[in-house]
Amino acid sequence: MNSPSRRTVLGSAGAIGLGAFLEWSAPAHAAESPGGGPVFDTAPARSALNRLLPGHAGQFRLSLLDRDGAVDRFRVTGTTGRIQVHATTPATLLMGVHWYLKYVCGAHLAWNGSQLNLPARLPAPARPLERSTVLPHRFALNDTNDGYTAPYADWPYWEHQIDLLAAHGCNEVLV
Repeated sequence: MNSPSRRTVLGSAGAIGLGAFLEWSAPAHAAESPGGGPVFDTAPARSALNRLLPGHAGQFRLSLLDRDGAVDRFRVTGTTGRIQVHATTPATLLMGVHWYLKYVCGAHLAWNGSQLNLPARLPAPARPLERSTVLPHRFALNDTNDGYTAPYADWPYWEHQIDLLAAHGCNEVLV
């Protein structure tokens, strides 16, 4: 089997780290794409959510949306304590969670400290939250980041960095 390109890996990885991509066949628990498009597994996005929001991750239900051509999108709905996030990719799932946190809960995930003063039970959105983009390449960092900024960074640093990048809508990391 041919190796996937760097862009393919990073475009899919978003906030889920490279560990999930060591095995390229779809795992047994991968969700089937509703529109017959690419299949992805929501478990890596769930893992990132558990790392970012350990006390509240269980209140989110993550599922697939059909990919409408080149459009990447998410939709957030739900009731108090049971927030539904539907999206076209794992990274977009996390972006939907972050959008919900910002615009419903007044919370924010950031590199220099997050504001996560959340209630025990997360509030329901007043109306569905929906966003989409046709931009296939939403990237962060640059080709000097490895050498100047993070040459001694360890895996926990990168894992957190990748999780936050996906929550902010990045689906490619230039390294």
